[in-house]
This record gives sequence, structure tokens and C-alpha cells, in this order.
Amino acid sequence: MYSLDFILSGVHHTMPDGLIIRLNQAAVEGLARVDSVYFDHYNIPGLYAVRPRYFHPDVEQWKDIGAVLRDMSGDCKDLTAWRLAELWRQGVPARAESVVQRFGTRLSFHTFVRLPNGRTEDPSRELGMT
Repeated sequence: MYSLDFILSGVHHTMPDGLIIRLNQAAVEGLARVDSVYFDHYNIPGLYAVRPRYFHPDVEQWKDIGAVLRDMSGDCKDLTAWRLAELWRQGVPARAESVVQRFGTRLSFHTFVRLPNGRTEDPSRELGMT
């Protein structure tokens, strides 16, 4: 396993929501690009065929498809990235969309898929998030 730290300097409680959201969305789409490489080289089934469970860990981690498959779980960004990679492979120009909530100085994100027709798809809710 290859582990790396990815530090987003703009994601700080003093930054405006719009910037924080754009940075988070870009990072999730970057993870989806990594997941796309797996789709190029391995016969990976679709997210909803595998049905990993939604799980939000105590420690923030960003997991690619391989790590989600190993654990059979992921949080919203992990599941959204997998789904985006899958949709992109099908020629659907979907994108990540995020919302942020503030709890004092703590930030909480939720990320899901925005389809080109404007509809949203939330893999986390589909896979067990309540």
C-alpha cells in the first residue's frame, strides 16, 4: 500500500465557503482520475454492483478503488470518486459537488455526483449513509 498526505492549505475555517467547496470538489475529482486509471487496467465492476458500505472513519482518509474494495467501505468522497470514474468511462460528463457545514472552527463536508442534466446522485445515501 502506498500512503500519502495531501494537504489543502485553502481548506481552513477562515476561508470563504465557495473556495473551500471548489477545493474539495477538485480534490475529489482528482481522486476520480486516479480511480479512472484502475478502470483502464482492471476489470472493476460498477460501484452499485459491488455495494461497499458507507462508513465515515474517525480519521480523515482518502481511499482509491483498491482501498475501498479491500475494506468494502468508504466515505462520501471515496464513493463519489469511484462513481465519477465509472460515469466518465461511460462518456457521462458528471462532476463532484460538495456542501460544507461549519461547527465553530470545524468543517464538515458532504460530496455527491452532479449529472449533466442537473440531477444529483448520492452514492453514500444509496450505500447506507443515514
